[in-house]
Amino acid sequence: MTPTQYTSRIASLRERDAADYPYVVHGVAQAAGELTHGQNGPKYWPAAELQQAAPTLAGQTVYSVHDGDRHAVGEILAAAYDETRDAVVYEAGLEDAEIAEALSIGEREPTIEAANPDAVDRHDETGAVIMRGFEYTGMATTEQGASDASYAAPGSAAENPAVAALSAASIQATLHDDDDADGAGAALAVGDDGWSAGLRLFRVVPAEGDETDYDNDVLGVGVAFPDAGVYVDWQRAAFPDELDDPHVSEYGSIPDLRKATGNDIVDMTQPPGERASLADLGQFAPGGVVSWRTGNGTLAYGKVQAKIQRGQFDDLLSTDQVVTAPAVLIGVHEPGQGDTWTPAERLVARKPGSVTRHDDFPAAPASEAAMAALAADSYEVTNVSPDEITGDGPGFTDTEWDGDDVTASLPNPSEADDAAGVLDQTMALVPTDDEARDAKSNWKAPFRDGPDAPVNTRALVAIDAAISGARGGFEGVADATLDALSDWTQSMLAAAPDGLFGADDPEAAAATAGWLAATTADDPSGEAQDRDTADSTDSPTTATATDSGGTDTMSNDNDTDSPDVEALLERVDEKEAQIDDLEAELEAKAETIDEKEERIAELEETNEELREQNEAAREQYAAALAEADTILSEDELAEQFTLAELSEKVEEVDFAADDGTPEPTVRSGGGPSAEANLSAAEQERKAELEERKVELEDADNDLAEKELERVEAELAEIMGGEA
Repeated sequence: MTPTQYTSRIASLRERDAADYPYVVHGVAQAAGELTHGQNGPKYWPAAELQQAAPTLAGQTVYSVHDGDRHAVGEILAAAYDETRDAVVYEAGLEDAEIAEALSIGEREPTIEAANPDAVDRHDETGAVIMRGFEYTGMATTEQGASDASYAAPGSAAENPAVAALSAASIQATLHDDDDADGAGAALAVGDDGWSAGLRLFRVVPAEGDETDYDNDVLGVGVAFPDAGVYVDWQRAAFPDELDDPHVSEYGSIPDLRKATGNDIVDMTQPPGERASLADLGQFAPGGVVSWRTGNGTLAYGKVQAKIQRGQFDDLLSTDQVVTAPAVLIGVHEPGQGDTWTPAERLVARKPGSVTRHDDFPAAPASEAAMAALAADSYEVTNVSPDEITGDGPGFTDTEWDGDDVTASLPNPSEADDAAGVLDQTMALVPTDDEARDAKSNWKAPFRDGPDAPVNTRALVAIDAAISGARGGFEGVADATLDALSDWTQSMLAAAPDGLFGADDPEAAAATAGWLAATTADDPSGEAQDRDTADSTDSPTTATATDSGGTDTMSNDNDTDSPDVEALLERVDEKEAQIDDLEAELEAKAETIDEKEERIAELEETNEELREQNEAAREQYAAALAEADTILSEDELAEQFTLAELSEKVEEVDFAADDGTPEPTVRSGGGPSAEANLSAAEQERKAELEERKVELEDADNDLAEKELERVEAELAEIMGGEA
């Protein structure tokens, strides 16, 4: 379909536009050169295929979800391929208020549905499916879109103000063939020109936990100018007490806005730092030849396979390295025979700023040594940038730093699947060789203690000192990589707030760190050696640092000691004393806890013994009373009365025979032979009483004595006077 046909079809579709729908959104449906991971596996989307399929998206149904409770919620009003963005852009009319709102505030994202390809191929480098000649069959709204570039913004592209969304102007021009657009320059989006490169557009939303009864989740829209403050246009109807007049507020900065209102913000565009990286990403086309510097400083070459515009992926490379957007996915090529380059069957991911475009491969090096050097890839600098740390990032700190302790606390790739990704985000020197990435020891220069932790400026200063050779420096790392590492540490320190260690004077701090590294290298405890123990107090003190990288010797004149060094040494001593005190206090508390646990065990044992005695006494009282009370049985007495109540009842009962008690009947043949005259029932009762008598004779209390008297009396009666 030609561009003229595109315009004609879109024009006809515009007859059914926002007037037919209560809600309208617009944005990007899908970008070219992306690798997506859908329900049916990974797919690769070349620009040519998206360009031919874009018109088929117009007129398709918008669904609530892909599967499950799926129902129609609207229609695609217009769609086209935007060559300035290498993406399919759209405008949609919606009938569902909840979905329209969720799309507008980023809680849902558009996800395309495609089918009916003319042919299916495989992407050479990734193995992903390529659908040739496919058609769009619909669009669903999901919590996370399959395309990294997809998004929705409220309103029509033709009527949306500048703050509506990234690329609003270019989408407007592409979808509606804007007659006022004077070439591509008239459709510049935020960040596409010099004056707006630092512009930040955002929505103001209630902070988490805010219980105010707002009428809308979007309280206002705002713009932050790089040098001219922050302005927010509040949505009057969103507030419980609706604002009567248009209301625009001015703030000094976004933190000031958050502090003054208690609200939060949601970016409507990429933050300026990320936007610059994405702009760099736009210059690379799939199949283009590129080069980059490897860890040992040599140039490597390859072809662009895909552009990663958003998100993180841990399954793109043969290693367990996590690829974080924005990034260029490159198929490595190696020099072959006859001045040719051949695919090396491995992928690497690089930040856009570290990759250079070329029209074609250069002449392949002839020598095997040159080829080996070109193919080598040992170390590179971490892709963590100052833009990720500042602003809404974790920021910086200058708390006490021990790189060895931090390294020991981080996971090892040999033990955890995600360890390599964690190390890539916490170590400044990252190994690129597959085998090297299997061991934590191959990562160097820690700069923070976790992927989401603030960057420690003391660690940065220590890295900078090591680049200059402190503690043996970085063995096996090329000079070009060390230069890149130095640039990285300086850019990080420059981004750190003034007042933090190293931020005000990185060179002086690095010199101090280098001196301390040299004076502590020989002492495994990490304590600074006494600088006044030289052979002669009149000569300069010499401290020697030794490790596998060689020996460095540094001298210091006792009369010109740096006050900063003395202060640092004093702080080290103070910290160690505090640690000793805390350890002693902890040990004392542990002993107290042990003693209390032993006492608790003793009391529990005593309590159990008393409980058993109480239960035995209740049973004895109940048995005695049951003989004198024909109404309640022994078990009923034990269940219904407490020990005290049973004791009181026993005191009230006279178990001794009084004058009115008949004398026991003397049986014929009394004496040992009398048992022969007993019935079976009497013999059984006699055995029970004798067993009970033995038990009572061992007891030592008043109740037992009374019970024994009763038992002996009954035995005497049975035996004819003999107990």
